[in-house]
This record gives sequence, C-alpha cells and structure tokens, in this order.
Amino acid sequence: MNDVITEVRFWAQVIGDAKRTVICSPEMESRCKGYVDTRGLAGIITVMASPACPDDRLYVIDDQAIMAGLDRPLRVYLDGSGALDG
Repeated sequence: MNDVITEVRFWAQVIGDAKRTVICSPEMESRCKGYVDTRGLAGIITVMASPACPDDRLYVIDDQAIMAGLDRPLRVYLDGSGALDG
C-alpha cells in the first residue's frame, strides 16, 4: 500500500513540476487556448494574453521556478540575516 501512495505522490509531483504559463498576444489567445485544449493540456498549461507580448512571440513561464527563486531571498530578508550565499 505504501508503494502505491509513493507512486501517486511521485506522479503528482511530476505533473505539478510540468505546469507552465504561456503568455501570448491578445490576438493569439484563442488560438493558443484551442491548441492547448485539443491536446488535453489545459490542466498543465495556462494561457494568458498580454498586450505587452508581440504578435509573433510566445513566452513560456515556469511559475514554480520563479517562485522558488524568490522564496530564498525573501526568507533571508524576513529572517534579517542579510546573507544570501551558502
């Protein structure tokens, strides 16, 4: 039973780590969402439109990596130690 729980946790982590956000122009939003939906990736890929995104570009963002990158400096700042190395 423990192996089954470990296996489920492993795959839940894999799916969570695969999540991405695609930033596109407003003109491309419906096309990108359609592409994601028809491939069954709506639970993994989130499509967001931004007027700042050029029409000929898509940006793929790893939100979790960004948050992880900000987490440590924020914790150091809140702890008051001021040291980011180590």
